[in-house]
Amino acid sequence: MSSSSEDNLEIVVRIEGDGAVATVIIPRDFPKQTLDASQLAAVVRQRGVSIDATVETRLQQIVQAFHDDTDQLEHVIAESTAAVNGQDGRLEWIEGFDPATESRAENASDDSEAFSHYNRVSYIRVTEGSHVATLHEPTEGEDGRDVTGRTINARPGKRCEIKLDPTLMVDSSERVIAQADGVLQYSNGVLRLSRLFEVNGYVDFSTGNIDFDGTVNVRQGVRDRFEVKATEDIIVGGLIEAATIRCGRDFACRQGMAGKDRGQLLVGGDANAGYLNGVRGHIKGNLTIRRELINCELVIGGDLICEQGAIIGGSVAVAGSIRAGVLGSPAGTPSVIVLGTGPLLSDHIRKLKGLAKQLKEQLQVQKRKYDALSAAGKSLRPSEKERLTELSFEISETEQKLDACEAEHAQIMQTIDRESGSGAVDIRVSKVIHSRVCLRMNNHEVRFDAPLKGPVTIGSDEEDQPQFRQGDGPNQPLTEVAKIRNRAA
Repeated sequence: MSSSSEDNLEIVVRIEGDGAVATVIIPRDFPKQTLDASQLAAVVRQRGVSIDATVETRLQQIVQAFHDDTDQLEHVIAESTAAVNGQDGRLEWIEGFDPATESRAENASDDSEAFSHYNRVSYIRVTEGSHVATLHEPTEGEDGRDVTGRTINARPGKRCEIKLDPTLMVDSSERVIAQADGVLQYSNGVLRLSRLFEVNGYVDFSTGNIDFDGTVNVRQGVRDRFEVKATEDIIVGGLIEAATIRCGRDFACRQGMAGKDRGQLLVGGDANAGYLNGVRGHIKGNLTIRRELINCELVIGGDLICEQGAIIGGSVAVAGSIRAGVLGSPAGTPSVIVLGTGPLLSDHIRKLKGLAKQLKEQLQVQKRKYDALSAAGKSLRPSEKERLTELSFEISETEQKLDACEAEHAQIMQTIDRESGSGAVDIRVSKVIHSRVCLRMNNHEVRFDAPLKGPVTIGSDEEDQPQFRQGDGPNQPLTEVAKIRNRAA
């Protein structure tokens, strides 16, 4: 056999695709008696192909096929194993907590009678201890290898890009648990629970009523019949219509509130507004009004400050001092201002009355049941006798609660009567007190039948007799400019 013929009988090993595939080619005229698996493996190994169990099996199959006179002379003997890249870390949201989605306070559909459009919500409210998401850590991945045995490195997964602040904790089961009540917020790569809930527009059908444990900031206004409740502050940038505002701390409204005699304002701290018109409510702290207070029914636990505006119409009870530009109106709108601490107990009195009514109704039901069983006399079964004893105990317990409720009510009324006859009075009006303004101060009811120009200061002397002073002038009896009736008489 010539040299050129021998060259044509060489077994060829071809590696392609940067080590992705290895192929062996056996010349058709290669001597069958000289080809075995070990010989073929030696050639393949010499060419740089890594031999493992899979490659060995394939080589044995190729030799067997060659001895069986198979026409196939080209065989794939090895393929690379691709690297499996690691998965990036991620947050898997529990249903209903993804901040990118919109939820509702009601689970009912829009067509359900139980669903109220006033109760729509468009924020994710979270309570302490809630499981809001599961944190999946990144995986390392699995390295691959090419046909020569060279390692193909896998790319490890990246850590979750979302960072958690201390208001959220990851437990041993990789659950993300809320550490406080709040709203889920994501900004600057950090997920947190915020005690500030912001409404970018109006509180209306697009948001529904707001009930939030924290501070609420409404950038626009609040529409008719909607309610905003917050355990901390409430801040409103625009107009509040005939809505209900309840906050545990301070309230501020840049414009004002047009309550239409239906709006309610219940504030646990201080309140500040441009104006209030037709509003009913209770402010435990100071009330500051920049323009007018018109036809309102309010109980104010601190000072009423309306130095550049007017207090017109309605009935306002103030425990502290009053600073106003104008009391009443040129048209003689009846305006009542009550001074003293008694009115501040009105809310508690209403609650006591409601509780007493409930207890009385409960007592009537218990007594009817007791009388019905007692009428059976000696024919009562053992279970009925036991029930009769239970009812007797329940009646006694209800009567004790009712007695305590009525005693507390009587004590509060005594306090009001006692304090209504004394207390410092401090009213300062810079412009004018109009006719038909009524001041109820201590045991006196003061009525103005003609305007009194300011600046004027109203107070009491050492004997609790009403006095006034115009400008820097001397103190004078208020009887000189107003009619005074002794309320205790």
